Amino acid sequence: RATVASSPATAGFAETQPARDVTATDPARAKQRLATDPTMQSDPTIDGPMAATLPGPHGVADLPTLQRIDDSAYAIGEELARGGMGKILFARDRRLRRDVVIKVMRRESGRVDPRFEREALITARLQHPSIVRVYDAGVFGDGRAFYAMERVRGRSLDVVIADAKTVRDRLALLPHAIAVCDAIAYAHSEGVLHRDLKPHNVLVGPFGETVVIDWGLAKDLRTSQAESASEERPADPDRGSSGDMLTVVGAVLGTPSYMAPEQARGEASDERTDIYALGALLYTSLSGEPPHRGRTADEVIELVSGGKRVPLGKREPGVPPELAAIVERAMAHEPQARFASALELAEELRRFAAGKLVASHTYSLGQLVRRWIRRYRVTLAVAAVALVILAVGGVLAVNNVMTERDFANTERLKAEAAEDRANTKYDSLLYGLAKKALSTDPSHAAAWLKLMSDRGLSWDKTQKVAIDAARLGLARELRGHAQDIEHVAVTPDGKYVITGSDDSTARIWNLANDALVAELKGHDGPIETMTLSSDGKYLATAGTDGDVRLWEIPSGTGRRLQGHHNTVRGVSFSPDNTKLASTGEDGTLFIWDVTSAASKELLKHTAGLRPVIWYDNTTVIVGGFDGKMGRYDVTTGKGSMVQAHDAELRCLALSPDRRYLISGDENGLVALWTGDGKRLRSLGRHTDVTRDVMFTPDGKFALSAGGDPIVRVYPIPDGKAYELTGHENGIKGLALDRDGKLVASAGLDNTVRVWTIDGKPFRVFLGTNDAVKAVAFTPDHRLVSGAENNIARIWRLDDIESPPPGPAMRQWLATHTNLEEETPDDTP
Repeated sequence: RATVASSPATAGFAETQPARDVTATDPARAKQRLATDPTMQSDPTIDGPMAATLPGPHGVADLPTLQRIDDSAYAIGEELARGGMGKILFARDRRLRRDVVIKVMRRESGRVDPRFEREALITARLQHPSIVRVYDAGVFGDGRAFYAMERVRGRSLDVVIADAKTVRDRLALLPHAIAVCDAIAYAHSEGVLHRDLKPHNVLVGPFGETVVIDWGLAKDLRTSQAESASEERPADPDRGSSGDMLTVVGAVLGTPSYMAPEQARGEASDERTDIYALGALLYTSLSGEPPHRGRTADEVIELVSGGKRVPLGKREPGVPPELAAIVERAMAHEPQARFASALELAEELRRFAAGKLVASHTYSLGQLVRRWIRRYRVTLAVAAVALVILAVGGVLAVNNVMTERDFANTERLKAEAAEDRANTKYDSLLYGLAKKALSTDPSHAAAWLKLMSDRGLSWDKTQKVAIDAARLGLARELRGHAQDIEHVAVTPDGKYVITGSDDSTARIWNLANDALVAELKGHDGPIETMTLSSDGKYLATAGTDGDVRLWEIPSGTGRRLQGHHNTVRGVSFSPDNTKLASTGEDGTLFIWDVTSAASKELLKHTAGLRPVIWYDNTTVIVGGFDGKMGRYDVTTGKGSMVQAHDAELRCLALSPDRRYLISGDENGLVALWTGDGKRLRSLGRHTDVTRDVMFTPDGKFALSAGGDPIVRVYPIPDGKAYELTGHENGIKGLALDRDGKLVASAGLDNTVRVWTIDGKPFRVFLGTNDAVKAVAFTPDHRLVSGAENNIARIWRLDDIESPPPGPAMRQWLATHTNLEEETPDDTP
């Protein structure tokens, strides 16, 4: 509670303004004046909390828009996306202990971009279940403005549409489109236009949630005319040169394929502009293609302006004509011909979904008759059956004695034939599901086959699907984590696999039978880093809670190591496994005794520290957020930090013979050093952050991967580098098998890829259906992966023997995958 009336400055003001001083001491008069006198709307002598009790806008109760926020309030994670005004990052709200997504403005001499501030305020004002929620906003210590939003776990609608291969699949997306219409109707009621509606800006959660995001181009209709004009023509244009999916700003705002004709012409926007975009979103959802495509953004804008597009009913004839009519009305070239409001569009879609007549479509007499028959088909069927029964009854009355035996036999044969047809139909259904799953998840295809009858398993085509599934790769799953699996490790003896997750736990699994051995609890927040001792006896984990925990394998007995005051980013065991090093965002480097847990703070750096490795049993090498690298003697504490990179050091690796060191930074640069710290040369550069580097066991090759879809291989010390390609998105981590002959990568494109070290593709594993975060080889030539869908998978690298035909195939399938499917709804 703060009132200016008690400060020295307002004491003088009260002397010169006695009338206002009276209202400041009389709450009833203050309320009356505030409601009737415009000059009182910003009167500093009215107490803020009192104003907050009044109806209407509370201008005097609001604080400054973006205030300073303690940097320790958020633990910053990986970058999710990057735009014109800044970056979107995963983060952890350490005060409320929840995962969030934050948008951070790029640094501009301490000045907060008014567009960024307006975006934060508009998004925060919109409070609807289908609109992303804003939790916090402010300015970090380095002057960068930010706002924090809820973390929506799910996939963008454009990805969901791409996975829907048939009209029937796409019609099932209609509830999501209705939810988007409801969200936009609510925004319009609050005086806000979105102006950049498209499938990419709609997230679909795993439990049916539908959330509209990215209100960066939103227009507040309640702002002044000057502000509205500045919104229409931003001062910092960044127009895409090609690709109809780009958001174009400048004279024209929006995404070309989804903008209304008047928006494409740079004219003023209103609610009907968003209604056109909703129609375009529906068009894409139902046809699988955007309404307009071109080689450049300007070409698409020209098509939109002229209203040149293929009608939905012609592009996708399978769409019901009523629904096609709704889309065409929403996308009418002239704004006055469209729906009057987003709410009206939502109600029209709901009428269609409920099977009712819609106003946007003109029905023929035949259509009305067919609809009447469908509506009353049960009554008609009962009447027809009744007539048949009467006719049959008459015949039976005459011929009952003579035909009773033949009738019974006939009915029995019919029943057997019907059961046979039903079983065949059911097996055909399961076969179709299995064949469809082959291209996305062979393990799920095998799970469908396990439900087939013995006769269905004897079909030649069934065995062919099983053979194809085995060739593509079958997996066994480890389930139990509640959030993303970010780390996996395998003990040297191959008995156990350990998974580390954002759900604050690590789990130890028995590789022989997929059984959970121990759940390692204790962290208060996501596990950020994890490592095994070389003898496989100990596991170290650390996370956003600032704790390091040391666990015994396989018992899971743990100890808490405290000392860091912020997120711990690196942990590493010494070569003899007697000591553990850890680094944190608070700039501290600790050395722990593994047996006694005694600690020693070896370094307090001015910037955060991330990677840490051991040169030998007495020397550690660390990298900092400021691009500096240091070497320290753990016995004497002597050492220093020197500038090594221009950006944050993300990863380090030492060759087995300790002759060479490689480093990777935030900007994608990979550099080669001698083991004692002399820089030799730059090995190469990724187009985005370098996330992982490593040496092969013989030290002849180094590898790197990161934000681009390429694994780079560098012959050491001066051979010509080459690339391992195939991913369609960035790579989270790498792994090498024990011999260094195979390299595996965890792809953010939902795939696991394996190559030979000389660059030949070896295997591609499908089926995670979410970004893969970590991979690790087992000694018995298997591969373990952890993914964003909370599941770890174990893959066989060797070719699998062909499945046997007939009922024996069921046991063969159960041996190679533990995935199970529920019986389909139309079980006979």
